[in-house]
Parts: sequence; C-alpha cells; structure tokens
Amino acid sequence: MDFEAHLGITKIIDAHEKKIRALNPKPTLKQLFVYLKKQEKSIQPLIKKKFGPCVSKTIFFISIARRFGFDVEAVEVKEDEDGVKYPIFQQSLVSHVCAAVKTKKGTQLVDLTRQTFPAKHREFERMSDEYLLSTAHSNRGPYLSFEKAEEELKHAIDIYPKNYEAHLNLADLYIRNKNTSKALEIINYLKLKIPKDSMLLLHLSRIYYDLGLFDDAEVAVDDSLNSFPKNEYAKTLKAALLIAKDRPHDALKHLETVADTPHSLFHKTIAHLMVGNAQKARSTVVNLFEVADNPMLKTLGKIILNKFPQYLEMARDCFDVALSKNLSDEEAFKLYDEVNKLLKNR
Repeated sequence: MDFEAHLGITKIIDAHEKKIRALNPKPTLKQLFVYLKKQEKSIQPLIKKKFGPCVSKTIFFISIARRFGFDVEAVEVKEDEDGVKYPIFQQSLVSHVCAAVKTKKGTQLVDLTRQTFPAKHREFERMSDEYLLSTAHSNRGPYLSFEKAEEELKHAIDIYPKNYEAHLNLADLYIRNKNTSKALEIINYLKLKIPKDSMLLLHLSRIYYDLGLFDDAEVAVDDSLNSFPKNEYAKTLKAALLIAKDRPHDALKHLETVADTPHSLFHKTIAHLMVGNAQKARSTVVNLFEVADNPMLKTLGKIILNKFPQYLEMARDCFDVALSKNLSDEEAFKLYDEVNKLLKNR
C-alpha cells in the first residue's frame, strides 16, 4: 500500500529522506528513530487531518523506514509495557499502534508516539497496510460533517472490509442522524460477521442501547463482561441498561462496584431518583457538577424535568451549572428560565 500517494505526504517524505541521507546514507534503525522522534512538526499535517496520533506517527515512520530498505510494518498493541490491555473502550474503541521492524536481532518495536525504541510491549498483532490505512480513515470519520463522515467511513470499509470498528462507527453516525434503518442494516450484517471480540461486543451493545434494543444490548454487554469483568465502561453500561429496564435497585448494586466517573454518577443520580432517595441523588449530582460537561448536565436536567417534576430544584441546578460551562448555550438558558417559572407557579 502506497501511504504516501494515498495520503498526499510524498513531498514531506522526500524532504526527510534527503536530510537523512545527507547525514548518513545508510542510517541504523536507532539513528533513524533518534532523527524522526524530533520531527513532530512534520507529522502535524497528518495529525491535523484527525487520522489519530499513533496511526499518523506509525505511517510517517513506516514510509521513511521503507525508503531506507527496512522490513517494517504496523502492529496493533494488545498489551503494552505497563500491562495496559488494548483496545480500551471509552464511548468508542481506543487502540494503540506502533511499528515493528524485522532485524537480525529479531522483531524490534518502534513507538514514535511514546518515543521509545525498542518498545517493550508485551503482546501485539500484525496489521496489514490496508488495515492501518482503513483505521486512519475510520478515526477521522467522527470529526467530519455527516456527508463527509459517511464517505470517509465507507472508504475505510472499502479499503479493509474486516475493519469492524469502521462499520460500528458508521452505525453510530446513522444513529446520531436519526437514520435507524441504515444503522440496523449494519447491525444485522455485523451479527453474522463480527468475531467474538469482547471490546467489539461492548461497542455493539452501546449501539443497541442507543437504538432502544435493551435485551440485545444486555446480551452483548454480558458477553463482554464475561471476558473483562472489571471493565468500568461495561459495568456502567450494564447499570444504564438496568435503569432502562426499570430495575434501579439492581443498577445501584451494580454501580457500587464502579469508580466515580461522569457516566457512572449520571446513572447513579437517576437510579436514586427512581427509588425516591432524594438525599443520595442530591449528594451524587453535586459530585457530578464537578466533572460533567455541558451536554451531560443538560441531558440530566431534561430527564429530571420530564420524569421527576417533584425535583424541579435539581433540574434548575443542572441547567444552571450547564450554563456556567457554556454561557452561549441558548437552549440551557431557556430551560433554566422554564424551570424557574414552574417553581414560581407551584
């Protein structure tokens, strides 16, 4: 796969090859690494295109290393040198990629993102050039407008059809744009194709949740938890599903094992309100105010306003804090004003 032509970086690679050859016509792998780790500015055009930092830096390294005859390819890190396992799930999958070079000493890892050589990652899997390039386009999709994102994600799938994360990102895109039928089309396809990968199943379960298919979501998240019982996001999503299925007591028991994050505090607040424990809901939401962003607080305020009108003061506080985080949010201002009027007319 010609990364340079595809991504339009041939001139950048040409310039660096010329500089390196002027210093040393036949650089060692270490010399190449030492030079390239100082070239952060040269990698910025790729990073600004939102291909992802580690993917961009790996493509940059591979393109130049191949100019000097190194046998190099990308690898997807499964467990890094600190024992952190990838991918990590944070609303979507977060992976880590670096380069692997075949040498007389065996395979040596070059991680420009972490500026380590040789990197000591404990477990990794080979990525084909097509998969790496597909990942770059899939990473970029969520940052674009709907039409461009759809085109970018379809392009990622065309390059490497087995990039199931790109399929999931496309389903996410359709859900955000209220195109449920197209999202379900992808989900039905993935039911047949997706491997029993716990992280892919976790992403799939969140999509089911967004579509309101709570039974399917629970099956997928339980399968994921069987493999990773300590995964914080999976446990939080399980609690969200229990709340959606009107089982707040079970959700609260589940959330006892989860660290306080914006999402866990959000769902904990709702569960406390559902069981009528206003005092615990209040103490939880105060903690949430410290860590949640404007959209999350606004969403919580709407839920309280519509489903728990007996707690209007809490809804008002949600909109108030949401406004403090984004003073230009006209919707939050209108909702804050609406709640104040309801409180006055009590």
